[in-house]
Amino acid sequence: MTQLAPNIRMKARLWAGGARRCLVVCCLLILCIGALSCDPKTFGEAERREVDTVLSTGIGFSSDPYVQAETLRVLEIIGNPALNHHAEALVESSPSPMVRVAALRVLLANDYKDIRRVAVRSFNEAKSPEKMAILEAVSEYGSAQLRRVLTGRALNSSDPKLRRVAFEQGPLSRLRQAQAQKKTTYLQNTLFPEIGQFIDDSDPVLGAMALRALVEAGEEERAQPMLAALSDPKAPRAKRLAAAEILGRARVAAASDSFQAIVDSTQIGSTGLLVVPERIDKALVRAATLGLVANGNTDLLVQAQSYLENASVAEAIEVLEALSANPSEDAAITLKIAMQDARPEVRDVAVDFYAGHKFAEASAFMEIMAQSDFATRRLLAEELATHYPKQWAKDLAAKLGEKEGRLETLALLRDVVDNDAQNKVLEHLLEPLSALAGAGEEKENALAALLLLRVKDDAQTRALVAAVEEPATHYAYLEHLVRSAPRENVEYFRENLHYGDLYVVRLMSAAGMLLAFEAGAAQKDEPAEGAPGLPVAAE
Repeated sequence: MTQLAPNIRMKARLWAGGARRCLVVCCLLILCIGALSCDPKTFGEAERREVDTVLSTGIGFSSDPYVQAETLRVLEIIGNPALNHHAEALVESSPSPMVRVAALRVLLANDYKDIRRVAVRSFNEAKSPEKMAILEAVSEYGSAQLRRVLTGRALNSSDPKLRRVAFEQGPLSRLRQAQAQKKTTYLQNTLFPEIGQFIDDSDPVLGAMALRALVEAGEEERAQPMLAALSDPKAPRAKRLAAAEILGRARVAAASDSFQAIVDSTQIGSTGLLVVPERIDKALVRAATLGLVANGNTDLLVQAQSYLENASVAEAIEVLEALSANPSEDAAITLKIAMQDARPEVRDVAVDFYAGHKFAEASAFMEIMAQSDFATRRLLAEELATHYPKQWAKDLAAKLGEKEGRLETLALLRDVVDNDAQNKVLEHLLEPLSALAGAGEEKENALAALLLLRVKDDAQTRALVAAVEEPATHYAYLEHLVRSAPRENVEYFRENLHYGDLYVVRLMSAAGMLLAFEAGAAQKDEPAEGAPGLPVAAE
């Protein structure tokens, strides 16, 4: 319904990603905690205390919120309600929004008994960016009832972006679900009236989201009041302009005649642009122009593109949204250019809009990948992996075959490829990654092996990565073992827990120890399969 919400959700996820990257740097300065002696084959009381000391140290590191947030993320991975007390201490008391949200995620993931009170209070007391992150966390972990409560509160907020995300996660999500389940009575009696209340919202973007959803659901008559206001020259200016903006953004085809009549009241200047007489409302002409362009008119493309000059973020996004619905190649070119806009909000929305255009090309995403910031790179990677995996893999293979820029390409893949869909791209790179993992230079070898591990998790690849001492790669590898095979690698975690030079290494190793013994590794006296001291794959 809108392209804004996916970007906002992405930014919420990137918040946590940024914390992890900064943490590795911060922890280079942190001295490790002294190791306690323990039985080498059982998880005794002394070792349990050591693991708890590691976790408590991170939670108590109040001078560095990145350390606290990463410790809480590790607790989220562990998923043990018995450790909720670590999060309880910070969810309300921490001065850092990042830490408070990370603590709330732990409690949500562990089905905390008082989670509704804690989540609602956290949301009520938070500012907009934190509210957005809380809404994302509840969307991921919360019950249907809690999601309903928080989306309702978000819809009553004064932040338009928050309200749009809440509308998409709340009423629109329920609409799609009811349509899939063919709940006709529920749709007619409950959802259509609920969504219809937002058509006249003070936020035209939200109003357009509501109207478009209803029109696409077959409720075309919902547009009639606005069509009447748009076609009436005597209607109040504010009412007519609001109708034009909402009908245009909702792409209501029935509004085209009225839009055309408004545009026809202007003149064409020598530059090919519209000349608007003083008696004509320029804002209304602009809305009509964008409405026609969104409905497929190509004669007014130059006029629409001219609205990008000196446009604010909101104005630029409105123009790009209209161009995204236009089938012409010129519209796609404008969207492609906008992917390099200096403003992140415009740039990220342009990536989404361009990806959905029929003239979109993989080369456009790949060309700007190297010069984009981290957040935009993540968006570009998501689009390339989803729509152009083979083309992207071919380009990456060529880059990996060249010495210059190879290390940067490997680092890029490490940072932006982080889900199953994107890992499929790595499957097309098995040959170059295997070659680099076995014979590349030290840093190249490490990164290639780590990437290879995501699609070829075997003893040889694990041994290559285990030998790497570079902190970021070693930490990422430990997390891979924690998530994939904790029980089989208990001794590797134990070694890193006792002798790791960095707090983060001890932190992730502590998580591995806990999960390993929860999985039944405590009394395993025989040596694990594979070389001593090296990690092994899951059985």
